[in-house]
Amino acid sequence: MGRRQPKAKTYELNIESLSHEGRGVARFEDKVIFVSGALPDDKD
Repeated sequence: MGRRQPKAKTYELNIESLSHEGRGVARFEDKVIFVSGALPDDKD
């Protein structure tokens, strides 16, 4: 019998700015999240 994979969680993030690599920067629970292809003021 195989193990069950836990369900992926989805969060809504507010993109605050862009990194020097061009990725969107958001914050979640005191952590910085980088989102490829996002622009400031996007909600991902």
